[in-house]
Amino acid sequence: MKHTDALNSRKMYNRSHSRKERFLEVEKDRLHTLPVTRFISKSRKTATVMKNSYISLNNHYYSVPKEYIGDTVELLYDGDTVEIYHKFRHITTHRRDDTPFTYSEKPSHRLPGVLHEYRIRMDDVYCKAREIDPIVEEYIKLVAVAKKYPAQAVRSADGILSLVERFGHDRMVLACQIAMESCMFGFNELESILVNKEDEKYHVQMEGQAPELTPKHRNLRCKDYFNSKNIDKNDK
Repeated sequence: MKHTDALNSRKMYNRSHSRKERFLEVEKDRLHTLPVTRFISKSRKTATVMKNSYISLNNHYYSVPKEYIGDTVELLYDGDTVEIYHKFRHITTHRRDDTPFTYSEKPSHRLPGVLHEYRIRMDDVYCKAREIDPIVEEYIKLVAVAKKYPAQAVRSADGILSLVERFGHDRMVLACQIAMESCMFGFNELESILVNKEDEKYHVQMEGQAPELTPKHRNLRCKDYFNSKNIDKNDK
């Protein structure tokens, strides 16, 4: 500190004043007080407004005015808020919520008719799935993300819930677990596991009596595909 004070008090080269004198004369009175709140770093992300008039951030959905359906918007967000812009024009701001597969909406953004009914319908489906088992709820939420259109997600979810009556609670829960591990999302995929009794094979496998169960879809890759050996092999 003493060396800093000595440097600041020494006349500058080819100048008649020191750094300290210059500061007191010119700069000191122009300084402002520090902001009351700290600077908050924000992150950016682009997203496409879905047909149900929502955008997704960390699997939570925020409403956007319906005239922006299909448009690309920019999200500027921190730990407290999510600001949404379209072509540099501010559209709306939501409080940040990281609860997955739930919705933050404003009444002025709410879509009437089928698309809004879809959201309400899926909330009801999630509730019913949760009553069966949290694993079933988690699986149906992943199915909803995987499906491209809301109507497809509703039909698939309704079909999945109906499988409980055909195959029973325990088989249904285990089949959902298998499907998630195998990255198979949909009614047909889950029904195939149950019809082919792959859940029973899986149960035996867990006891060390059978080889590992693998999904049958030839285009399925999942996480094991992206190991270093496969990447090197596909690059050749």
